[in-house]
Amino acid sequence: MKTPRDWVTRPLSQFVSLQRGFDLPTHARVPGSVPVLSSGGVNGSHNEAKVDGDNFVIGRATNIGRPTWSSVPFWPLNTTLFVKDFLGNFPKFCFYWFLATDLSGFDSGSVQPMLNRNYIANIPVAIPSFVEQRRIAGVLGALDDKIESNQAVVTRAQQLIDEIAEQKATDLPTVALSEMCSLSKSTWKPDASSNQTVHLFSLPAFDGGAVPEQAAVSSIKSNKTLMNRPGILVSRLNPRISRMWWVETDATPVSVCSPEFAYLTAGDMHGLACTWLAVRSPGFRGEIVDRVTGTSGSHQRVRPADLMTIGVPDYRSLAEHTQITVLTLLHLISTRRQQSVTLAELRDALLPELMSGRMRVDEAGRLVSEALDEEVADV
Repeated sequence: MKTPRDWVTRPLSQFVSLQRGFDLPTHARVPGSVPVLSSGGVNGSHNEAKVDGDNFVIGRATNIGRPTWSSVPFWPLNTTLFVKDFLGNFPKFCFYWFLATDLSGFDSGSVQPMLNRNYIANIPVAIPSFVEQRRIAGVLGALDDKIESNQAVVTRAQQLIDEIAEQKATDLPTVALSEMCSLSKSTWKPDASSNQTVHLFSLPAFDGGAVPEQAAVSSIKSNKTLMNRPGILVSRLNPRISRMWWVETDATPVSVCSPEFAYLTAGDMHGLACTWLAVRSPGFRGEIVDRVTGTSGSHQRVRPADLMTIGVPDYRSLAEHTQITVLTLLHLISTRRQQSVTLAELRDALLPELMSGRMRVDEAGRLVSEALDEEVADV
């Protein structure tokens, strides 16, 4: 399908005007609430803004061309380009254009790849009317708004659970973690000839939003741990970075996790919720860091046997209604995370269709409305 007749094609330099960000070493930053944006997203804060909100940066050193939006005033680092002038175009539409466009091949080609404004100035951009730009951004933005709302719910639910863990800890006896749960060690071996897929729980998947990757068995090159029941994953690698994952596994497809995680299970869901409180307790999170082995700061691990001997508050004596509250919050976290993945997949599917004009806004709007209605019904 060709570009719609009512759209015009212009070079990128006539779509937006880009400018390089500003240097701001860490030692020169003053405590404040202004986000500092780098090629990788938010990178700390400062007390002074260089750019007004409702704007974005794109990576010029890493994540080349990848945009990061900010609704509030910010400081763009010199590893980014920011929009100096939208040239009469709708800002969020411009953001989605960069999100839909792969600029990784336009780096300078030097030892340190760098995006040069001059290299991308003549890229053709199909541009609809301002009204159509706003409608397209509105459809895609509705999905992003819901994803952001889900993240706020997840963050607050996690805070509530941690508050329960901390408040109740001092009133409870201490037991070894091994008394509250079991360490599962069933090995799963990938079959290179298999055409099946599995849910793969890995450290990158956790860092990317705590949702497992659906991976082809044939693509997995090393043994994993089989997860055949609900459990808790606690990262053994560099535990100073807290990575704990509540997992409500499904029978289909098979679920497996990286051996960098300790996979903890309990007799029932109430016992598992109490175990979650135990590994979230301040004492456990401090002790696990103290028990690492290895001299390299980036590859320190805690041995599974050492992890299981850490003393934790025995939350199994909590009132049943408190355990139910924790379980409800944990299920809410799992549900909202999965909803966000589904909505992000829809956004990513609609993005190239809308930005090229192959799909009109009304059709996309119906799909988004149906998806959002389904998510509300599932809550």
